[in-house]
Amino acid sequence: MKKIRKAKKGLDSVAMKRSIQEQLAIEMGGMNSFERLAYIKRQVQESPFADAIKNDDTTETYKAGNF
Repeated sequence: MKKIRKAKKGLDSVAMKRSIQEQLAIEMGGMNSFERLAYIKRQVQESPFADAIKNDDTTETYKAGNF
């Protein structure tokens, strides 16, 4: 029977999340809400996963806290 190897900790996901948030805050710093939304939509469209992301404007959108 093979033993399962434990993965070495090499990824600090919290630090990565903070780094990404800081980068986004810099990039979107002077944008209003409409500009931020356009920026995010553009990033999604340019993403390598764009084909896998459903692009349907008929779906409901929820604001934070209105689930």
